[in-house]
Amino acid sequence: MIALNSLRFRLLVGAVIWISLALAAAGTLLAALFRAHVERRLETELTIQLEQIAAALERPGTGQLTLTHQPSDPRFRKPYSGFYWQVDGLEGPIFRSRSLWDVALRLPRDASPDGGVHRHRIPGPEGQSLIVLERTVTLPDAPGAYRVVAARDETELTAAAAAFTRTLGLSLGVLAVALFAAAAIQVRVGLRPLHRLRAGVAAIREGRIKRLEGPFPTETQPLVDDLNALLQRNEEVVARGRVQAGNLAHGLKTPLSILAYETIGSTPRRCAAFRIDAKSDRHDATTDRLPPGS
Repeated sequence: MIALNSLRFRLLVGAVIWISLALAAAGTLLAALFRAHVERRLETELTIQLEQIAAALERPGTGQLTLTHQPSDPRFRKPYSGFYWQVDGLEGPIFRSRSLWDVALRLPRDASPDGGVHRHRIPGPEGQSLIVLERTVTLPDAPGAYRVVAARDETELTAAAAAFTRTLGLSLGVLAVALFAAAAIQVRVGLRPLHRLRAGVAAIREGRIKRLEGPFPTETQPLVDDLNALLQRNEEVVARGRVQAGNLAHGLKTPLSILAYETIGSTPRRCAAFRIDAKSDRHDATTDRLPPGS
């Protein structure tokens, strides 16, 4: 179990948070780009169909408006297929695709007067959302303008975007698991020098080694150097203490010997002399075991 205040836990949590945020942002962006791409393709197809219908409109002389040919896509002839077209005059629909059956598209009153193509979203024959491209067309000797419309059911676009989002989500989920595992391995490998440092300190404490040796990463090498310098300093302090203790012991040896000799000659204080003499002998024995200058 990883402690909550450990460096490994903090690194892993940070990696998980940033990876999750990055993948979520990437997934949202990719899904939006895919939907925009599909919408552009759909609008391109609708524009082509719109141009075909507009090119087929004719009004010979002062006769009625005619449509020389209809779009060739068979889905325009299947009732409620989701593919629709319509031509409106001043008084309402004049031509419409067989797929609309007995329903007419209700267009907003915002036709572009310059003949440019513009887009709507309107309800379809079955209440579904339609993406509509509209263009205003004028013909010679015609009393007014005509609104040419091509429409497509948005359900197909939504289904394609949803399928892509599911596939993308699954792929990003697998990628997230792989990145989490890679982050865990990276943290473990990155913290390995600290484990080596801990093992080295334990070996120094047990007396198996005197210095931390071996290559360390650049980030931990200053700590290793400072620790070795501290150990060297401690050894020097201990060595100086031993020298001073040895010198003090040898300095006390002669005065204690004189004190023992003088106290032996006094009979009433013989018992005390014996005790001082015994202590002096033990001190002499101790100092004799110390090497000179140690």
